[in-house]
Amino acid sequence: MGDVAAQGERLQALVSWRDPRASRIFVGVCLAVAVALYAMPPKMVAVASGFYYLRHPMFRDSMPPPAVNFFRRLPSLSDRLL
Repeated sequence: MGDVAAQGERLQALVSWRDPRASRIFVGVCLAVAVALYAMPPKMVAVASGFYYLRHPMFRDSMPPPAVNFFRRLPSLSDRLL
């Protein structure tokens, strides 16, 4: 439960502007994704995401995605209290 709480605190920090740099990046990425999804037909988005998630294991990377890595490195509330 502690890990889930830490992830929730990181998400709250993104949307409450406690870390302005991370919040700007988050809002910018959300805006870019919204524009891209608005411009593409839903069927194309579904096919592209299906091809991505069902790719061969040889083409997968052992490192976590950059977005997940960035989110995990955000400070939780317990880190900010120290």
